[in-house]
Amino acid sequence: MISFTIPTFNSSSALATTIASVRDQALGDDCEIIVADGGSVDNTVEIAESNGATVIRNSGRLLGARRRGLQRASGQIVVLLDSDQVLRAASISAACQLLATGSDMVVLGERVYRPRSLTQRLSDLDKQLLSRDIESQLDPQTGVMLPRVFRRELLDKAFSNIPTTLDEVVIAHDHAIIYFECHRISSRVGYVPDAV
Repeated sequence: MISFTIPTFNSSSALATTIASVRDQALGDDCEIIVADGGSVDNTVEIAESNGATVIRNSGRLLGARRRGLQRASGQIVVLLDSDQVLRAASISAACQLLATGSDMVVLGERVYRPRSLTQRLSDLDKQLLSRDIESQLDPQTGVMLPRVFRRELLDKAFSNIPTTLDEVVIAHDHAIIYFECHRISSRVGYVPDAV
């Protein structure tokens, strides 16, 4: 079982595409999607439910949503997605192969989805340049690449080291905190290029 956890807050513009990309991974019944919603006032919850996701309420910030999603997850592999991320076909299968051969967590290389504006194209080029020096980017203190796919037991241990008081205040650095704590336990990190 692979659990995909997705924090949301007024995420109606992209959520259906994100969930469709999870479904396109062809995992069948071996997959669950958990949306941790932070009180959306648009139709985020309806979109999530109509696309087969389980919706849980989250009163905390982003780190709290990640923790709530993990607590609800059934899978031994947990994927921490954002509500505006689109997975390329077979990226999760590639990540699972890395987990099967010794990695404890996997970075999914990112690109910008259909870049149109100059800013979007520059951001996409930046992501491509980062992936050229992947080894230096995987250091949790100096790099910028962050894992999205984890062994469940590693995430459980990492979250046990993160004070729950941070759940109510951490927004932007949730993933960096999670990765730092995971890396203290295991430095076995895999990488799948151009996955998101």
